[in-house]
Amino acid sequence: MGTGEIQAVVMAAGKGSRMLDITGGGVKCLIPLGGYPLLYYPLKMLERSGFRNVIVTVPDSARSEVCKFAEKYKLSLKLDVVGVPMAEEWGTMDTLRHISDKLVGSDILIVSGDLVSRENCRILSDLHRSKKPDLTLLLNKPAFDLKSLTVPGSKSTKYKNERDLIGLSGNNLCLFKSEADVEEEINISNRVLRQCPRFTVHTNLQDSHLYIVNKETLDQVLQDKSVTAVKGEMIPKLVSLQFNTIKGSKEEKMEMDNDFHGEKQKQRSLKCYAAITEETTVRVNNVPSYWDGFRIVRSGFHENSELPVVHEQAKVHEKSQMKDCSVGAGSVVSEKTTLTGVSVGANCTIHEKVRISNCIIMDGVTIASGSNIKDCIVCEGASLEAGCDLSNCIVGRQHTVSAQSNLENQILLDSDRMMHV
Repeated sequence: MGTGEIQAVVMAAGKGSRMLDITGGGVKCLIPLGGYPLLYYPLKMLERSGFRNVIVTVPDSARSEVCKFAEKYKLSLKLDVVGVPMAEEWGTMDTLRHISDKLVGSDILIVSGDLVSRENCRILSDLHRSKKPDLTLLLNKPAFDLKSLTVPGSKSTKYKNERDLIGLSGNNLCLFKSEADVEEEINISNRVLRQCPRFTVHTNLQDSHLYIVNKETLDQVLQDKSVTAVKGEMIPKLVSLQFNTIKGSKEEKMEMDNDFHGEKQKQRSLKCYAAITEETTVRVNNVPSYWDGFRIVRSGFHENSELPVVHEQAKVHEKSQMKDCSVGAGSVVSEKTTLTGVSVGANCTIHEKVRISNCIIMDGVTIASGSNIKDCIVCEGASLEAGCDLSNCIVGRQHTVSAQSNLENQILLDSDRMMHV
């Protein structure tokens, strides 16, 4: 795909506030998923789409690590990595203001740093180029149903479905609201109904957090510093403004003139469009989506990857048994172990006579002999002493599980460390 005038920006400076049981206050974009850091997936998607130059925003603390990504993971991308000061409570629009001098394309592709998708951006860019709107966004069908998804951790933990209310007339985006922002009914203004009297409101489509925005339009929004979030504020604003018209009433003309921080709108109607992908797509922004993302990656996401499943610097004993597994650099898998459907991070030590199935083992984990672990997430630096039997548990960052522990559906955290974070 020729990407010429479209400039790609990956927004990966989020703190992961809804995933603290997993991140433990660490950097969200670097948490492992199927043997790769989470940030690898949107970058790989852009590579598949033909991009060669990508701006990436990350926490200051992760900048040096992300600068090595292209070489480390054999990506044919030139990354311009920009650190974001995490002491600042910035929204996504604030981050875009921080890099505004780097935004020089005629259109800006904004990609969430936690997006895992088989989509390659073509469906989005083709629609944007054909319609030449101010905004084109990608929609996907939910990758999983919370009611039927079994997630590691306490059964008492209640996760909520995050649904969007999407109004479409063909590809034209007429309504864009988060269900959480709607109380009992949706009020549709007369100006919307005059221009678009018939459209369908979908509740089974989700915003993929993949957008193409016209550069001139984005610049105008960036001038209004009261707009701090891309999804929650900019997109609803643009969707609403497309129904303002300079041919309307005096009040409408005044409203048009006062939008975007007092600057007069372009003498044309704004247009917003949406493309719908059938490809498997999930945003990894909470524990259920992280767990389902692991399932998606295990289902063959890396079938064309040039990187080995078992890192050349890993040591896997010839008498160990592994099926559908990945093992990171510096990790040791001892003899008489059985691993099935397991992602083992870097610098882990798995001792003899250990059985692990359908688990995420993050970096620096130690699992002592005789342990049996099933359907668990074991976070960075955790340690399981001898003879542990765990099922459907989350073991938090740096936490130690005592020998002979027999636990099911538990979230095991170091409370003092989590309070410190």
